[in-house]
Amino acid sequence: MFHPRGFSVPRSAPRIIVALLVMLAGLLDVLLVLGFHFSTRIVSWERDLPFALLHGTRTFVTLAGLFLILLGRGLLHGRRTAWIAAIGLLAVSALSHLARGIDFAHTIVGLGLIAVLVWRRRDFRARPDVLTTGRAIRIALAALALLPLYAALGFVLMRHGFTEPVTAGVAAREILARMLFTTSGDIAGATRHTRWFLDSITIVWAAVLGFGVLEILRPVLHPTVETVRDRRRALDLLHRYGATAMSYMTTWPGNTLLLNGQGDAYVAYRLVGPVALVLGDPVGTPDGCLRAIDEFVDLAAINGWTPCFYGVTSRYLGEYERHGLASLPIGEDTLIDLPSLEFRGKQWQDVRTAINRAGRAGISFRMISQVDADPAITRQLWEISDAWTKDRGLPEMDFTLGRLTDPPDPAIRTAIAIDQEGQVQGFITWLPVYASHGWVIDLMRRRE
Repeated sequence: MFHPRGFSVPRSAPRIIVALLVMLAGLLDVLLVLGFHFSTRIVSWERDLPFALLHGTRTFVTLAGLFLILLGRGLLHGRRTAWIAAIGLLAVSALSHLARGIDFAHTIVGLGLIAVLVWRRRDFRARPDVLTTGRAIRIALAALALLPLYAALGFVLMRHGFTEPVTAGVAAREILARMLFTTSGDIAGATRHTRWFLDSITIVWAAVLGFGVLEILRPVLHPTVETVRDRRRALDLLHRYGATAMSYMTTWPGNTLLLNGQGDAYVAYRLVGPVALVLGDPVGTPDGCLRAIDEFVDLAAINGWTPCFYGVTSRYLGEYERHGLASLPIGEDTLIDLPSLEFRGKQWQDVRTAINRAGRAGISFRMISQVDADPAITRQLWEISDAWTKDRGLPEMDFTLGRLTDPPDPAIRTAIAIDQEGQVQGFITWLPVYASHGWVIDLMRRRE
């Protein structure tokens, strides 16, 4: 397994610093409009502005600050859309500050961050990622959690500006009422600032609610990065060059097959949070595999992913290390040359004993294809498999271990141990290794 080396400065460090600065600027915007006094405004005409205009500028600054905080994740991962949105929000924030008076500090901070974003624009080239529904829901819930935090902070900072004392119960009822686009009637603002704050709770709720809905819908609306043509080309490469124990597993559902620029090799990967987990070596021509590794590591850097190659061989060891990846041995494949295999010698004693016991018990070996197998045998395979996983309390591990499928995969062969009454005692599935004209063991399950 190859993963990034420890104790090194990541290539994404400048992007992380910029993202944190943008999030900090958003937090400062929110604190400022809520009345936390650290303003450096040298000229202010707030008292002379109409309430509607003052109401609007404060709302713009609040929403800009909250969404700058929400954009932090996208900026950390180098998303181009987050970069564009951050520049727009920083510009809106700076103009809103100027509309309320001459405040050089906040304006300079906003314009300075815009300049930094433009300067580091090459760090923000990633397309939107393909979200799972579960992760989209978690992001949406995190966004919605901003409202009670925002409202609670406002009630604390402005607690002396209301017509009634602000207790936890009063604040909670008012927040709930504003989330239903009404008011509890228990409290009112005694100043223009607090009246704006109460109205802003509804506006902030509507904004984050809209953001949350869009995040939940995004996995459905966002297309996959893999095309049908890409998969056909990858399958052709698999039949010609797939020579490792992992090669056939690259085609399983959940893996994205990514061709290199010349289409002569591909990598199979899936995103687990920010980690791009590649299954096995690239599949393709030798030179194409080198290009595929190089291009994928670069793509991971652009997208803000951490690349990790799992289950690889030593064939491309030098190329992985050239990209700064460290290796961790996790196991070795046992290769058996079947034409020359003879169960002779002391090392095969246990195998010979097992074969003899099976013979005396009337258990025989049979190789089948599940596509045209007897339905009674197929039913028993499912019974054995379900009992096997249930007893161990584990779900199917479908990254480097297969599962029975309906309909069955015609490329997979199944070996069964069956007794004289037609009861299957155990089975093994074999995956093809096309380029080596061999087979690799996948599932091994038996009755108790």
